[in-house]
Amino acid sequence: APKYRYLYNSGSSTAIAQDGWNLYDVSSKSVADALPAGSQSLYWVGDYNNSTCSWDMSDSAVSSEVQSMVGDSKIFGYFISDEPNPYACPNAPAQHKARTALIHSIDPAKQVVIVLDSNGFSGRNTQDALDQIPLWKGTADVIGLDPYPCYQGSASCDFSWIDRTIQAVALTESPRETYRSRVKPGSIAASVIGMFCTV
Repeated sequence: APKYRYLYNSGSSTAIAQDGWNLYDVSSKSVADALPAGSQSLYWVGDYNNSTCSWDMSDSAVSSEVQSMVGDSKIFGYFISDEPNPYACPNAPAQHKARTALIHSIDPAKQVVIVLDSNGFSGRNTQDALDQIPLWKGTADVIGLDPYPCYQGSASCDFSWIDRTIQAVALTESPRETYRSRVKPGSIAASVIGMFCTV
């Protein structure tokens, strides 16, 4: 089994751990610290706003949050952004790299995680989702991808979209599969299949 099994919007129920999940999605230190033995959390520190091309939380607010969790063994890392749009916000990759550097300046032992929209900005499963991947190289410790092969209301699934997403990562740099057993700096993860690709 993968070492880290993350669940979006997990809450803090112990039943989740009993089902095999060990990486929770939290936005409260008290919730993180109360998690079951053997589990950790990704701590949500706001988001990147694709309408304003800015962060929901200021640098000072993030610094304060991170400082309060330095050395906390229940914090695996910091989830800073879910599906930023580099076409609407061309400076987004640089802003993410700077936010990662800020967090590492305070808590260098923890991972910084972002997730990219892997399904398209101009439609469903469009090339622009793949073309953005090189822009994000080096902007966080772990870069998750969320390709959707199936959509509600669709008569069929397009599992080739997962393959195309992985191929786009491979073109950025040779992928290295670790199946969540390790986290490598600057990695891009196709989270839907539990794969990390170091790029």
